[in-house]
Amino acid sequence: MALGAGATATYATLLGLSCYMPVVLVVFLRRRAYPSIRFGNPIQTALVSAIAMVTTMGNTALLLAQEIVSCMSFYLFLYISVNATLIGLLVTELSIVLTFQLTEEIADHYEHSSEEAVARSKKRIKVLRAALSTRGLALKWTIFELLWLGIPLAAVGPASLESMPSNETMAECYSTSSMSTLATVSLVQAGIFIVLFLVLSWHLSHIMDNFGLCFRYRLMGRLLGLLLILYVVCIAVNNAGGLLDFGARYIILTLGGHAVVITQILLPVVASWKERLFNEGTMIVHTTKMNLLEAFLETPEGYRAFAEFARVQFSYENAVAWKACYDFRKSGGDSIAIYNTYIKAQSVLETNIPGTLRKHYFDIFEKNRKGHKVLGYQSALDSDLALFDKFREAIVKLMVLDTLPRFQLHALGKGWVPFVEMQESQFVLNHLMGAIEQPTNLVVPFDGQVQTVVDRVRRTSAAPNKQRKEFLPDPRRA
Repeated sequence: MALGAGATATYATLLGLSCYMPVVLVVFLRRRAYPSIRFGNPIQTALVSAIAMVTTMGNTALLLAQEIVSCMSFYLFLYISVNATLIGLLVTELSIVLTFQLTEEIADHYEHSSEEAVARSKKRIKVLRAALSTRGLALKWTIFELLWLGIPLAAVGPASLESMPSNETMAECYSTSSMSTLATVSLVQAGIFIVLFLVLSWHLSHIMDNFGLCFRYRLMGRLLGLLLILYVVCIAVNNAGGLLDFGARYIILTLGGHAVVITQILLPVVASWKERLFNEGTMIVHTTKMNLLEAFLETPEGYRAFAEFARVQFSYENAVAWKACYDFRKSGGDSIAIYNTYIKAQSVLETNIPGTLRKHYFDIFEKNRKGHKVLGYQSALDSDLALFDKFREAIVKLMVLDTLPRFQLHALGKGWVPFVEMQESQFVLNHLMGAIEQPTNLVVPFDGQVQTVVDRVRRTSAAPNKQRKEFLPDPRRA
């Protein structure tokens, strides 16, 4: 049966739309250090999404080339690729659940009072570390893939495979109303996948969701469940409305690959553009109010809200002075303009900084400059990115002491508390993930600051009438 013009156009459109997949996969891997991606097991997620991409693009390409592709090749490709995607999703979700069980064990390790409890905790940590090691993950993937793909093939037997029309092309056999044995087995496996996926999703629902991890898995589960229902409906109605001739059930398989890539790759990539990338040096101290405020001001929404509030409170000069120093720190600029506007005595937007600091900049820009004969002195100042670091630090300290307490209580400051919760959760998770990624240390002790943040996150999550938004689960919650 030759392809109709409508079917050809549909398959070609789907193949063209699939071209975004390799692009977002590359971007996903390049941005895997950002929170929305890092805490979602990026390497395994990228691997299973790549399999889903091959399934989607390969299925569509084979549908376009059905006049020359054998029916057996088509069914074998679908069976292997679809089921490899499903089991990959299960293993990836299981790894995420185990990762957060390990973080909880590490966080609770030093709270155990008896030696027996400490020994049991070390044993559990050792087992979880082994399961999440590179060798353990590779072993899990290999065993699960072999069992998931091999047992059903052995169950149907070689006779069923030999009965498949090996000499017929897809155009001759794919539009028949009868299902192949492999298609029937795949349908049963898809049902098993949905059940197992729901069980793991229930465990994930007990993990707090600052970075959208649980939301993405819930959304993907709902989309795949809906597509499975549509697939069964297409089989049940047989040729009603020309669905069979159009290959509707194979189009549904293609949409399943899109559901995986969109929820697991595209959504976290989009979310990562709104996040800041912290290095280990700044993470150690970023939970102090000064660092939190500066991180808040570095977001466009945070700066707009804080600057507007500062204008109402007659301290607008502090906000714009910080912004000028922040921009200068990135690429340099007109240093004398910043000095004359915000630092010099009796300047237009003079800030309330200590006299010793004002004298420090007076010596740089006026006293020492008067007798300076070396050409290029001003150019050297304009390119000294650290020139206003002391001034910026003084401004941030002033805003923390004077403006921030009132800003938190004002309507313009409604984004402050969620931002702080997000930052503290990321701080805790970076420390925990760092502990997990250190193969030489079984348990990495927390310093006092990290443990304080862990306890504060847990107290917040256990507060009555508050939705659980953070990542760390709290086993002590009733």
